[in-house]
This record gives sequence, structure tokens and C-alpha cells, in this order.
Amino acid sequence: MTARESEILSLIASKPDISQNEIAEELNIARSSVAVHISNLMKKGKIVGKGYILQEDRSVCVIGAVNVDIIAKAYDELVKYDSNPGTITYSFGGVGRNIAKNLALLKQKIELITVLGDDLHGTKIVDECNKLGINTRNSLRASNQNTSTYLCIADPRGEMELAVSAMELYDLLTPEFLKTKLNVINRCKLLVIDTNISEEAIEFLVNHVKVPIFVDPVSTKKALKIKPYIGKFHTIKPNVMELEVLVGREINTNKDVSMAAKELLRLGVKNVFVSLGSRGIYYTSKRKSSFKRNFKTKIVNSTGCGDAFMAGLVYAFINDFKIEDAARCGLNASRVTLQSHHAVNPDLKPEDLESR
Repeated sequence: MTARESEILSLIASKPDISQNEIAEELNIARSSVAVHISNLMKKGKIVGKGYILQEDRSVCVIGAVNVDIIAKAYDELVKYDSNPGTITYSFGGVGRNIAKNLALLKQKIELITVLGDDLHGTKIVDECNKLGINTRNSLRASNQNTSTYLCIADPRGEMELAVSAMELYDLLTPEFLKTKLNVINRCKLLVIDTNISEEAIEFLVNHVKVPIFVDPVSTKKALKIKPYIGKFHTIKPNVMELEVLVGREINTNKDVSMAAKELLRLGVKNVFVSLGSRGIYYTSKRKSSFKRNFKTKIVNSTGCGDAFMAGLVYAFINDFKIEDAARCGLNASRVTLQSHHAVNPDLKPEDLESR
């Protein structure tokens, strides 16, 4: 499928009753050219008939944060209330973007729905996504707004000590906006969301999306957004503190972890993967439960390893892997990410996930 055909298919997915004249105007091409492309799409089986019935898609839809990441790493142990020598790097990140980019590196088709400012950073993010094959045409560009920014301060080992985020822009991902994207979302194999979007948006999605939903709680505060709807998610990946918020009690032992995760299963969640930090993970489903240690590797930077883990879980789901194999995929994706200075290791590839 050509790049132009992909653009036209995306427009049809977001608005099935769109006319050829509207497509021509949107893409600034002749209507006759649109007719030729649509004819080719029909021949390739991508759309069927004049009503533009779309072939079922195996894309992954990701709805969540895309930020400018500023990472400050100290040379020595951090000293509070003082200036700490170190390095500062700028890059693009955000939970949603990181998951989407990891999946693109794993050769998956991605629909990314987010909100970007109309600034230079927003334009550069769109350009980067285009190069990776990530479709952003269904995302929102906010006029006179800056793209969201995330600031992380890390210790000499690359472990996060403190972070500040400015993400009010995601309030623009309203239920009204998302309603216009339901055709796109429900054509995909599954949906991944992070809790940087509003609770109203989350409530709308869990009540209207027909495909399995994977969720990353992101933080203890933001995990509260999904608590009322927890049973409507297929797969969830909390850490221990986020799990405490979801079950409403302290978790101190491995037995506590297991009991809390299985409580989410009883509420309707299909798969739970609990991050235990340096101790590894705990995973559970109705079929199998187990603790699993991290794979040994040199830690260069821990930022983004949780996002890579989620991408590994999605990759496993797309390929119909068992839950224990999904856990291995997630841990391998995290291992590769830990070896990079970037929130997404550009060298990640499908073979990495199925090793060991």
C-alpha cells in the first residue's frame, strides 16, 4: 500500500461517509486522483463497496501522552537544595508515544491518538512518527498551545529521583473528540491507554470501545482514574504502589502482591502484570500465576522501561502468546531499554523479545 493510499484509508476510517471531494480537499489533490486510489484500495481488499466498508485491521491503537522529555542525570549522588553537576538531554517521550514507538520498532502497525501543540516540538514529533510509520492523522493539534513537557532528575545510576510534568493539554482529548475516532479505534486489534488522559475520556472509552483495552496506570495519583472501571480492562500493568491504590490497602509481602493482583482478576481483568522494581514482576491470569526475576543487564537509564514492558505485552497478545511468554517479552523489552540513553532504544527488534 502506498503512502497516499494509507492517508486515504486513515481518512475513511475516521469518517466512513466521507466523500471523494472531501478527501481531495483534505489532501490537496484532484478528485480524479482520489477515485484512482480508492479503486486501487478496493482491488487490494482494503475497502469493500461504495460504503467504504473497511477490512478488519490488525493495527494497535494507542491513546495517551506525547511529551518533550528533559532528562537531568547527576554525576554524583544528588544533594538537595544545591546545584548538582551532571548532564541534561532533550528528547521526545510520553507514555503513549514511547509505547507506540516501541511497537513500531517491533514491526507493528500503530494508530496514535494524542494531542500536540502547534509548536515546533509538535511538528517534529509528527515528522518522527511519520518516519516510523506511526499514523498520527487522527491526533489533535491544539492552536496556540505548547506540546506537553516532562522533566526527570536522575541519580548517577540513571534511576529517577524526581519528576515534574506539565500535561494539562490532554484535557482536550474529550469524550466528544474521541467519539469521532471510534470507527478507527474499533477497527484495531486492541487499544492501549495511559492515565494521562482525563477520567471522563477513560470512562467514555471503556463504555464504547469494543476491542480489548490495555492500561498503564502511570502513577499512584493517576491510577485513581481507572479504579471505578477496573473490571473493564483486559490487561493492566501497575507497580506495587499503584496496585495499593487500586485495591485500597498496603502491600508488604509477595503474598500481599499475589492476593491484590488476583482481586483485580475477580473484578474482571484478564491479565495483571505487577512491576516489583529491581525484584522483577508478578503476573497472573485465571490460567497461571508466577513471580519472575528481571534479566541481568547494565543499567544506563531506567526511563521508559515500563513503557517498553507494555509494548512487549502488546506484541505477545498480537502473536497469541501465553501469559508466561508475554512476561518474558515484557522483561526482554525492558532489558533492551535499560541499555540505552534514550527512553526508547532505537535498536529494539522483535528477536530481542523472544530470547532467553
